Amino acid sequence: SAAGPRGMRRAGGARLGAAPPGQSEREAAGPAAPGGPAPPEPDPQFAALMVQLREAVAARPDDLTGQRLLAQNEARLGRFAEAAAAQARVVALLPGDTPEPERVAEMTRQAQFMIAAAGGMVSPEVDRVLETVLRRDPQNGFARFFLGVMFDQTGRPDLTFALWRRLLEDRTPDAPWVPDLRANLELLAAVAGVRYSLPPEAATGTRGPTADEIAAAAGMDPAARAEMIGNMVEGL
Repeated sequence: SAAGPRGMRRAGGARLGAAPPGQSEREAAGPAAPGGPAPPEPDPQFAALMVQLREAVAARPDDLTGQRLLAQNEARLGRFAEAAAAQARVVALLPGDTPEPERVAEMTRQAQFMIAAAGGMVSPEVDRVLETVLRRDPQNGFARFFLGVMFDQTGRPDLTFALWRRLLEDRTPDAPWVPDLRANLELLAAVAGVRYSLPPEAATGTRGPTADEIAAAAGMDPAARAEMIGNMVEGL
């Protein structure tokens, strides 16, 4: 997948109450995978096939299979903005009788591509997709995790802490976001002024921050805290 739990970034200097940048601004500020390897150059044959696929989908924009193929292959090329646009069409074109788990999965994929296109940031447009996912699936872990990322990026680590604490407490130990939750919850609690200790690990091999790290967290500048809060975009 395009963006996973470790795909979070912190918006340094975010001001509470300031209107966050929209998706198009986030994409323009890219890159899609800051600090990560550039997507591989496609071989000429695949590149030619992609040109044909784009032309075919442009000629038949209501073709669900075509849009799905386009989204998947644009993402493989690292063209996440284009993948997100195609995936939005996939969601719009789903038949009314689509099973709810499939619909939620397609919407989650749309959010993943959008987050990747925005360099790991959660824009207001992504927030709306995640809220829709949660209305349909209130326990969706991906949506809950990235809403927490959004709260942190907009200067509300207290809300991130509350959301992620519940997520850690009610998800299975092998969920892909658990290492990030365990690595950051005590730091977030310290920044939010909340006394909190992690529950015992469930054989994951990860550790929480040390007492010194917790004590230092509240005084960190945004860039330093961003280093501790998460890495750049990588797959689930």
